[in-house]
Order: sequence, then structure tokens, then C-alpha cells
Amino acid sequence: MMKTSKRADEGTELDLSGRNLVNLQQQFGKLVFTFRLSISDNPLLSLDGIQVLTNLTHLNVSRTLISDFAPIQLLIQMKSITAQNCQISDLQHLQNLSNLTHLYLDSNRITDSQQLLFVKNLKRLELFWIMNNPICCETNFEAVLKENCSQVKNLNKKVVKVEAKNDNIRVSKK
Repeated sequence: MMKTSKRADEGTELDLSGRNLVNLQQQFGKLVFTFRLSISDNPLLSLDGIQVLTNLTHLNVSRTLISDFAPIQLLIQMKSITAQNCQISDLQHLQNLSNLTHLYLDSNRITDSQQLLFVKNLKRLELFWIMNNPICCETNFEAVLKENCSQVKNLNKKVVKVEAKNDNIRVSKK
């Protein structure tokens, strides 16, 4: 049984967490007005089927087995994605989600600093967490992260301050 609730400020919220779902095909039917979806804690391998939720603004897929975001690349209303402890290695399908403000990608399989180029054009992105990924061990990780995420105000749980004098970026714990 699906748990749905109505939030006055955001529309319909659907929580399918911990339901032992292995795929999303035919899960949503007439639920196209879902704005918030949590499918965390499921053995999901793919997000195929989610693309029908064109009004989706918030998605939580943490602790699933998904490895890419291809099915959500056209969900342009998306504001927040939480995908912690997954198998994500490729960020290219996020590059056109221009409304994205929050992106949580802790503990995935992101190994290549070139993946950060796909985040660079997300001008509304304010919060970006990418800790505990293999990319974090690269020697130039901090520099590449700052260069490609200059719009972010909270980076890996740290407040980012841009000094107007010379555009230096300083990361400090809050």
C-alpha cells in the first residue's frame, strides 16, 4: 500500500521507502501530480518509470542500487535530489535540471573530477554534498570542486563565502 499525503505548500507527497521495490514500472499510474517522492531503502536498480512524474520537485533515492540519473533528465521542475549511499558514478543527466537547489550525493561511486563539469551550469544550486566518494581522494579535488561549484553556498556541510575584493572562495565550517 502506498502512503500518500497532501502538503498544502507542495502538493502530493508519496513515500515508498522500504517497500522492497525492485523496479518502478507501473508504480505511479495516475499519480502525475506527485511533487515529493521518497523511494529510499529499496533494492532498486533503475529509475525507469519515474519520468511520468513531470511535476516532481523533490526526490529521495538514498540507499538504493541505482547507478545513474538518465530517467530524471527531463524532470525540469526538480529542486532537490537526495541520493546518498547509492551506486551513482555519472552526473551528466543532471546538467539540464536548472531548478535544482539541493543535491546530496554522499557515499556514491563518483571517481572522475570531470563529472563536476555537469554541476557547473546549475546556477540555482545552493547546497551540494559529495563527501565519501572516490573523487574526494584526488589531489586537486578541492580546487576543481571550488572552480566548478562557485554558485554553491553550502558545500560538503561547510558554508562557502566568496570574498568580493578578489573573488577568492573560502570554505569554512559553520
